[in-house]
Amino acid sequence: MMIGKIIDNKLFKSKVIAEVYINNTSQEELDISVVVVKREKQNLEIINTFHGISSLDQFFELVPIKIPLSLIIDGKGVIQKAVKTKEDTLAIYQVLPNAQHQKFIWSQAPLSQEGYVQVAVARKEFITESVERFSEMGYLVVDISIGPMVLANIASLLPKDSKEVRVKNYKIDYTSQGIFSVTKNGVDEASYKIQIGKDEISNVDLIPFAASVKYFQGTHQSNESLSQICRPSKEQFLFKRIFNALLIGSCGLLFLILLVNFLLFDHYSKFFTHYEKEYLVNKELLDRLSYLEEEFLLQKTFIEDNASRGFSQYAFFSDRLAHLLPSSLSLTELSFDPVLESIKEDREIRSTKGIIIVSGQTSQSLQLNQYINVIESEPWTKDVTLLEYQSQMGKRGEFSIEIALNTSFQ
Repeated sequence: MMIGKIIDNKLFKSKVIAEVYINNTSQEELDISVVVVKREKQNLEIINTFHGISSLDQFFELVPIKIPLSLIIDGKGVIQKAVKTKEDTLAIYQVLPNAQHQKFIWSQAPLSQEGYVQVAVARKEFITESVERFSEMGYLVVDISIGPMVLANIASLLPKDSKEVRVKNYKIDYTSQGIFSVTKNGVDEASYKIQIGKDEISNVDLIPFAASVKYFQGTHQSNESLSQICRPSKEQFLFKRIFNALLIGSCGLLFLILLVNFLLFDHYSKFFTHYEKEYLVNKELLDRLSYLEEEFLLQKTFIEDNASRGFSQYAFFSDRLAHLLPSSLSLTELSFDPVLESIKEDREIRSTKGIIIVSGQTSQSLQLNQYINVIESEPWTKDVTLLEYQSQMGKRGEFSIEIALNTSFQ
């Protein structure tokens, strides 16, 4: 089935595994050793070991529940034997001839003796109970092995200058082709180091380490019956990893969305602040423009109100005043119908009708008098009055003349 292929895929396996070697000494007593192995790319590293664990309570205190377990079940309840393979004959019948094979689980591994295999047999109920004891404590059991033949996974790495290794309860003879024989001697061997590749591993940790190679590399797979026993835990572990991956992915996506949202908010917030400032500036200009438009309308109204009087006459008057001007005089200001007071909004403009105020400068007061007389002689003037004359030593005199217009002049 597809789910079976997925849960056994290396990509979905844990990077850390606790290899639990269970030596059942009696129905009530346990002798458990634990080797915690971590995979770093293509390398395996032993990160912790525990030995002499005699109860599940002690095991629970030492091994974190989040680490998945791989069980190597051995000792009482496991029968082992080297047998010669026979076609069309189940290996269990060469160990237990009259056994009901449906009630047993067995695994076998080839020996370097041609045609021989090492068979390990245990009752299915016994294996299931061993797994359930750890499952009830909350652990996930993702792999199961029976007996010491997991050492076949690292046979090629054993020292070439020796032909045997001694592990707990066993003497293992090997050749360059693999494991030659397994002898159960019941001896708790003294600890010593064994060179495995470039690393040194204690002989008491050798079987659990070999089981970790089996788990991570997928070699020497357990039979279908063993896989079925731990299948629920493997599926649970798979779904847990998928859930964690989705959770991390969702958190990452949420963080990315928040980050993009923040960047967009910051970006448009700066735009908003910029355009808000421009709006305030432009609003001030618009208010000023509105004020000028109103003032323009007032001026326009004033001009239109006075248009009937014939502003063309003002052009004529201006032309005559400039034409009659002596060379020693210069005009600085010419005001028609001068305003009596400053123009203010919402107030009627008051002006002096029919009056022209002429201001200027002269260097000769005599010619100013002549200019006044000439203006008085014009038919469009009624009266000419010198309003002001100021003169200082060395400077041109300043004057103002008021001209009353002849209203009957056409």
